[in-house]
Amino acid sequence: MSTLEIPLITITDHGLSVDVEVSANSLKPKEIDDLPVGSVRVRGTMTPLIDQYLFRGVITGTFNDTCDRCLERAALPFEVEVTWTFEEGPEKDFLQQMIEEAAAESDEDEEALGVFTYQGSEINLTRPVWDEVALAAPTKFICSETCEGLCPVCGGNRNTSPCSCDEDSEETPTTNSGFAGLKDMFPDLPES
Repeated sequence: MSTLEIPLITITDHGLSVDVEVSANSLKPKEIDDLPVGSVRVRGTMTPLIDQYLFRGVITGTFNDTCDRCLERAALPFEVEVTWTFEEGPEKDFLQQMIEEAAAESDEDEEALGVFTYQGSEINLTRPVWDEVALAAPTKFICSETCEGLCPVCGGNRNTSPCSCDEDSEETPTTNSGFAGLKDMFPDLPES
């Protein structure tokens, strides 16, 4: 299987195994900004129920971005376990789906969470996969828990070379030169 569109006829009583790797750009809705992830792998099983289909699986990938502490490029892998139910019905837009899920959470109606609709003769996993990838995106990208970041005095990367600056010294300049290391990254910017 090379796509996230699953024909219903291929789902047997024993289920259908899904193992697909797709580009994150192929998942992204048009009006949404890109995420710093290249490809996403979806593995799991689609099983028929009485009037629904159940998908249980795992979504994996790697976010590649600049560390918020040290400004170095880094990779942050993710793995999300998912359980979705699909039922035939009219397609819901993103906002409508979010409102219904929020109402289900407030009413503690667990059955409405993770329920998606499909039309016709196939189930498309694109939107649920994108939702999970977007929710897995870190709000603050840190290359590692031990990242020391940039020195606030000289601006050097403390991960690559030890810094001998004394942050509490009275000789510390009154201006914040902690961004001095950034000056080389943006040579065209004025000094002021």
